Amino acid sequence: LIEQFGDVKLLGKLIRRGKKRCRPPWKKALIRTAQAAGVLVICFAFYTWWFVSGRPTINTDYLAMLNRISRPAAADEQNAWPHYKRAIDLYVQAPEDPEHSWRMFWRDTSLPGLTDTKRADLEKWIADNEPAWNQFVAGSKKQHCWMEYRSRAQMSKARDGQPRNEFTPQVFTVVLPSFSRLQRLASIGVWRAKRDLEASRVERAFEECLIVVRVGRHLQRPGSTFIGQLVGMAVSNRGHIGMLSIVASQAVGAGDLAATQQTLQRMYTGGYPMMDLEFDRLTFVDTVQWVFTEGGPGGGHLIPMQFLNFLAVAQCDGEGMGFDDAVKLTGLSMIHAGRDETLAVADRFYRRMNEIMKLSPYQKREQELNNWAEGYLQSLPRLRYALLHVLVPSLDMAGDIAYRAKALHEATITILALRRWQLQKGEYPKTLDELVAAKYLTALSADPYSAGPLVYRRDGDGFILYSVAADFVDDGGRAAETWSGWGKKNKPGDKVFWPVAKTEAAAN
Repeated sequence: LIEQFGDVKLLGKLIRRGKKRCRPPWKKALIRTAQAAGVLVICFAFYTWWFVSGRPTINTDYLAMLNRISRPAAADEQNAWPHYKRAIDLYVQAPEDPEHSWRMFWRDTSLPGLTDTKRADLEKWIADNEPAWNQFVAGSKKQHCWMEYRSRAQMSKARDGQPRNEFTPQVFTVVLPSFSRLQRLASIGVWRAKRDLEASRVERAFEECLIVVRVGRHLQRPGSTFIGQLVGMAVSNRGHIGMLSIVASQAVGAGDLAATQQTLQRMYTGGYPMMDLEFDRLTFVDTVQWVFTEGGPGGGHLIPMQFLNFLAVAQCDGEGMGFDDAVKLTGLSMIHAGRDETLAVADRFYRRMNEIMKLSPYQKREQELNNWAEGYLQSLPRLRYALLHVLVPSLDMAGDIAYRAKALHEATITILALRRWQLQKGEYPKTLDELVAAKYLTALSADPYSAGPLVYRRDGDGFILYSVAADFVDDGGRAAETWSGWGKKNKPGDKVFWPVAKTEAAAN
């Protein structure tokens, strides 16, 4: 047959073709499936290589933009930060003991409540920090405060001449100062005021507390970090509570009260600052620039190795992650939202959050926005929006903390005005409206947890001033039994500003 057919190779091809055509359907389907799978594997391998080999395109220097935003139009001589930096460097830790009872040094403890040993430790701590305190005071006298933000890579290059981990986001890796040391120096200021009171130096005691408030105001500047603003409010609170302690413990003259009140009223000329999220927003936008490609489907995709580097930096893990982690992150990057969608979702979050930050806790409750940030983030699929879940902090309480600090500031001014009124008229007014009408106050102090002002009423020869606090219920001036004094949603009690004996809880 072969000899009669002729071309042997052609015969072989025809026989093989016939054999294929005679295969059963299931076998044909199995072979075609395997072939298709092979093609897909090859395509996926090329796609994975293209995906993993992506590189970021750095178009905007967000760190420089942040520095421009945070710096006011002022001469370098008006900048308080160089003094604060020196104060941080000069700060000497408080003495410690096995029971850590040194912590009382930044609680609202009276001097007579200290043992002789603790009093000696306190005096030594204050004396050791005299150089740091002098810088603290010098900074408080400046009109403005700003610092030049620098990333870890910039700091490393300036120190060693070689950049370190230069493929990480710049704003996220900004090197922050030790704000906690400024808090400790604020506590020293309040202790100094208490010493002045022992020596009946009332005017000087008020000035020590006002220095603390000025420093707190500086830290609350626009463009400051989230932590920096919280520390600024805590520092400011220390000064305000210190002033209330002075008023409660000494027979202060009307002149000292008036001077202190006027200084406090001028402290925040543009109104008490609410939380500013621009630093956090720029941190997110800059991180997207460093961990996403630019262009292509979705505006760009998440780069696995860049995201890996970012997570290593975020977790302070200098050794990075293993192969398994890299594989997992590659898979996560492939299902993560694209660059355009990620930026759009983050933009909606920060715009809405800035609006909510301007609302008091009562207004948020009325509009059912108390836990909006947490709810919004939980509504986003965790893998598709992993960068938001990793990078965006919990912000729901931040606005409330700012409103509480604002209430303390306004309550302090109101109490100073009430004491002036009593000294000059022999009794306290029936309502706070009398203070406004007589120009003792410019406006009533708003209660952040109600639709009206802080609650005031005469109480025998004295008075009581309070907020209805976090349960949103007027409990008649009964102080809330919580560490902050502001109570909780499910715990009754009010935040009592006066009498001070009911509010010596915490400055934060």
